[in-house]
Amino acid sequence: DWRRSGKQTRALTSRNTNVSDSASVAESALPLENILVKDSEAWKALHAELKKNVPLSDTSLAQSQKRKEDALYTLGKIYRFDLKESERAVITFKRILTDFPDTRYKDEIYYLMYLTLPENDGTRSAWKDKLTTEFPNSTYARLLTKSAGSSSDVSGNPVKAYEKAYQLYADGNYEKALEDVEADLPSFKGSMLEDKFALLRVFLIGKVRGKDAYAQAITEFIRLYPSSIYLPRLVEMQEMSVLSMGKR
Repeated sequence: DWRRSGKQTRALTSRNTNVSDSASVAESALPLENILVKDSEAWKALHAELKKNVPLSDTSLAQSQKRKEDALYTLGKIYRFDLKESERAVITFKRILTDFPDTRYKDEIYYLMYLTLPENDGTRSAWKDKLTTEFPNSTYARLLTKSAGSSSDVSGNPVKAYEKAYQLYADGNYEKALEDVEADLPSFKGSMLEDKFALLRVFLIGKVRGKDAYAQAITEFIRLYPSSIYLPRLVEMQEMSVLSMGKR
């Protein structure tokens, strides 16, 4: 026993000595200028530099939170559409709703939750109900409530469907034109004319549903079609809409 205990004591002593020696060597290897002393000029300069990136005011905190919200929204869509990782997408979307209950992406998140969850998930239909109840006039609600196919006699042909809807618009038959566009739009999702359908829908909403719905439709278009050739026009329309609503 005494032999074993003696060996253990010597081993521990040896290890502690090596650790101590190693720490001393490492410390002595550090350049003196890299060792910060609290309240020294170097310490104060580094402290001020790091503090600049901390959101301390209400404005900077709001900006920081906005960046976080946008980043989570982008991450969720990457999981959903690019990486095809549905579970991670659902987790991310739920986190946005928890951390940012008033998020401007709420209607789209409801829509994406419904699309992402498997059909046998018991909560799936609840997301559709939330969307149609809280945002009945949004693009996403109408995409879910409209039939998958066109109700017109030009079903399956986006060019003819657009020409027919535009003719109704030109003739002043706005309600019928809007009905057809919203019925056709889901069928032609991903087609070359999708953003053109969406643009016509914006004009028609302005004619049929009033200024608030018009402003919402413009915002949705800008968010859904960031690479559309019509985007500059929509941005201009949005600015004019804001000015118009401000004069009310």
